[in-house]
Amino acid sequence: MLHSALADDLEVALASHDGLVTTAQLTELGFSSRAVSRAVATGRLAPLRRGVYADAAVHAAGPEERHVWRMRAEAAVAHKPLVFSHVSAAALHGLPFIGDAPGRVHVVAETRSGSNSAGRCVHTTQSPVRPVVVEGLLVTSLERTVVDLALTASFAAALAAADRALALIDADTPAPLLETLESLQPTRGLRRALRVLRAADRRSGSAGESLSRARMIELGFEVPELQVRFDRPGGGVSFVDFFWRRQALIGEFDGLVKYSRSRELNGMSPAASVIAEKRREDELRRQVRGFERWTWDDAISPRRFAALLSDFGVPRASDTR
Repeated sequence: MLHSALADDLEVALASHDGLVTTAQLTELGFSSRAVSRAVATGRLAPLRRGVYADAAVHAAGPEERHVWRMRAEAAVAHKPLVFSHVSAAALHGLPFIGDAPGRVHVVAETRSGSNSAGRCVHTTQSPVRPVVVEGLLVTSLERTVVDLALTASFAAALAAADRALALIDADTPAPLLETLESLQPTRGLRRALRVLRAADRRSGSAGESLSRARMIELGFEVPELQVRFDRPGGGVSFVDFFWRRQALIGEFDGLVKYSRSRELNGMSPAASVIAEKRREDELRRQVRGFERWTWDDAISPRRFAALLSDFGVPRASDTR
């Protein structure tokens, strides 16, 4: 346990610096290296990088939030302001991650200023950066962030970010993203970026739906219509994630989980939510030839997802039957 006076000083220091404290600040408060180690061992402080510690709340944070903590830690010790980019900027813009959260923060500079390190990946660009401020940190704009990901990330990861960005900027077409790509005039990755941005669709309801559609495109399956409306027999409507109209097939990503979570919005209990979703599914099944659900584990595996779609009867994109 920390001495009560030190514990109180630590609370004040963390509150004064948005949950972060440096070794220098701890030393000024009278913390010895042994006291710092004790605070870490007891879980009161969490080390983020050499010389920077976070409030214990970081232990309960999700991967995106933990990454933002690491960004703030890097900014706290940088000799000059950092402009965060790529997956780091995506975390602050609220864009989804596909895959593991990155171990290093990503920054961009118009000239080489510093090298890669254990905690920082530096990207050099010849294009003006024009950063924006999000939660007190400098980051690339939403459009620039998506384009950077389209140029460098996996197709699925980039498409999930692009889908979400179009929803955030209320754009019905990817034109704003394509304009940003054109303004950057990249020398590498142009073809892959165009493939991502042209496929982006604001109607995608989640990262899982974006991942599913990315896999369909990568695997050569026919891309379905998104968020199609079906009238319910007793009144009201249902919107389905994916609909292959020619084959009269409905596909949904993790629908049971989605509807059980929605109970927070409609006041239903988990059991009632599952029953309501089963009734909805039964109604939809009577209007089509097939109805299939899949999970994140299904979509993340190309072989598993290809088998699922084939068994379900989804045609290949080149199949004109």
